[in-house]
Amino acid sequence: MATSNVGKPSETELAKCENTVYDAFRRVISSVVERFVHIEDVSGSNPLSPTIS
Repeated sequence: MATSNVGKPSETELAKCENTVYDAFRRVISSVVERFVHIEDVSGSNPLSPTIS
């Protein structure tokens, strides 16, 4: 009995998919980190309260 490869991706196709998913994941993490750093650096339109001496 011969086995059929219909519907099964080749190893090359799997590797391409893994690389695509990995690259997308890296971009998402990079964007999240960049946004977090940007938000943390900016105090925004609400100035800090003056300290009482």
